[in-house]
Amino acid sequence: MLVVETEYGAKIIADGKKLLIRTRGEFNLNQTEDTETSELYNLFNSAKATLNTIYSTHRKKARVVFLNGEVILRRPGCIPWQYQRKVGESQDAAKAKNDAMAKMKK
Repeated sequence: MLVVETEYGAKIIADGKKLLIRTRGEFNLNQTEDTETSELYNLFNSAKATLNTIYSTHRKKARVVFLNGEVILRRPGCIPWQYQRKVGESQDAAKAKNDAMAKMKK
């Protein structure tokens, strides 16, 4: 079938070419965005895997450290500040600490 037989004129063919160019441009833009999205997703996954590795390592260390909390608390000089109230402070040490904090606030 010839173009003349279908009655497509030069104007219709030019409109079709413009539509093809615009559609092809949109398609290429979409492909570029998909590629960028995939790259960013891969970066996110690798960062998440690194974070999980670091977290699991720190979690294992914390389990070992706090496994026998009472034994650790009985060691001299190994009392974490969070446990000082549980073990107990002498009244003099508590008073000295409070006085030092009051001086720092002034």
